[in-house]
Amino acid sequence: MTESNLATDPHAALRDDVRLLGRLLGEVIKQQAGQTLFDRVEDIRILAKQARDGNLSAEQQLNQRLTHLPEHELLPVCRAFTHFLNLANIAEQYHRIRRRRAWQQRTDAPAQAASINELLPRALTQQTADQVWQAILDLDI
Repeated sequence: MTESNLATDPHAALRDDVRLLGRLLGEVIKQQAGQTLFDRVEDIRILAKQARDGNLSAEQQLNQRLTHLPEHELLPVCRAFTHFLNLANIAEQYHRIRRRRAWQQRTDAPAQAASINELLPRALTQQTADQVWQAILDLDI
């Protein structure tokens, strides 16, 4: 990933990480469960992606595939997608850390959007310090 790509697309590295983890998961599925299950998962993944993009034919095919999925494949297919989503979440967490560290290394960086360093001064232009403090005390997290 080049610096210019990162400047124009701050999430390119995340997509690269997710693709890598997905490819590695696919290799593990092939090794541990076989090519047939891998092909089934890939078929469902591709149809789901097409359906998400609005392809009605793919949506119908996906529904058919899932409706007629053999019982012995239900759990392994679900596990494959669960593992992928867990890996994608890990990649996203790492990406947030990577972007935060890059931001912190900049000497000219303004307060990061939606950070407390950006929010507090903005809130104080609209509310008194006492009102902001009371709002913080009233939070129920």
